[in-house]
Amino acid sequence: MGRGGNEAPTAQKHIVLDSLQGAFRRAKFDAGINKRRVSVHTLRHCYAAHLLEAGVNPRVVQRYLGHSRMETSMVYFHLTQKGTEEAVNLINQTMKGFAHDFDK
Repeated sequence: MGRGGNEAPTAQKHIVLDSLQGAFRRAKFDAGINKRRVSVHTLRHCYAAHLLEAGVNPRVVQRYLGHSRMETSMVYFHLTQKGTEEAVNLINQTMKGFAHDFDK
């Protein structure tokens, strides 16, 4: 059984970092990406941010990143404007019911 029960293959050991970075550099070159500060680590940040924007539970993202502590995962979570707007709307909706209680 593979990752997440989807029968995908699982590795018996971690990939060698140099192999991964070399493959990423080649893919970057092939794609014509010339930015210097784009790395595998950048992809990790983007992956976590996109999952959060899509509404994936932060604890699930934590597990996908392989972190035992949520505090470690929080380094990857950059609030986007979309996430901020949704949070403000949710807070405003929640507080509407309380405003009437105070007016009485």
